[in-house]
Amino acid sequence: MNRILVALTGLTLALGACGGSSSRPAPRDTVSSGDTFTASDVTVQDTTATDTRPVPLDTTGTDTATADTGGTTTGCDYNGWTPNGSTSGQITAGAEEGTWESLFIDSYSDDVEIPFDLLGLEMYFEYGADDGPHTHTFTGENYADCGECLLIYAGCDESFECSRTFLAKSGTLQVTENGGSGGNFAGTLSNVVLEEVTINETTWQSTVVSGGQRWCVPSFSFQTFIDLYTPE
Repeated sequence: MNRILVALTGLTLALGACGGSSSRPAPRDTVSSGDTFTASDVTVQDTTATDTRPVPLDTTGTDTATADTGGTTTGCDYNGWTPNGSTSGQITAGAEEGTWESLFIDSYSDDVEIPFDLLGLEMYFEYGADDGPHTHTFTGENYADCGECLLIYAGCDESFECSRTFLAKSGTLQVTENGGSGGNFAGTLSNVVLEEVTINETTWQSTVVSGGQRWCVPSFSFQTFIDLYTPE
């Protein structure tokens, strides 16, 4: 399975994984030239399968609140996920007809304010991700090996350069709906703890940052429409 990088305004952020491969598909829209933070052409749950909206630069309103930045749970530097931005889903087709390769669900802390944070659920079906309703337990898998990966990218700028990366080490994901392309995806995160990591852009191996931070998500539920990702 090939794994590519996300292209945003001509720059890239490595969101890839799995050993034995140098790149992986990251089905996130590219930012159109001239797009601004004052656009208002999408809703939080988009329902147009062919939409190629830029994410996260489109806005759903003028709210400038950001996600939680202070922790109230013991041992957590950040606690909770309360986004004011959009949630989007994109899926890529597999090599064989009727199969899926990967699914990305992205929740943005804010669609207007910079810096923003991004919570991303990445599912790789060839690496064991379940494509139906199910409960998945995060057990500290390396980013190079996880089939169902949950990350938070913190302090990201308009070029998608982020100050910190967090990877789930414990907690559960309950998927209640996965309709594939043209359908909806819904799920709930419970008691998730993410630890700060760095990710090697060649091997996709994640390394826990010594003395790094932790981000805890006691509960977060989400639902979004799934677009089919078609690279330009």
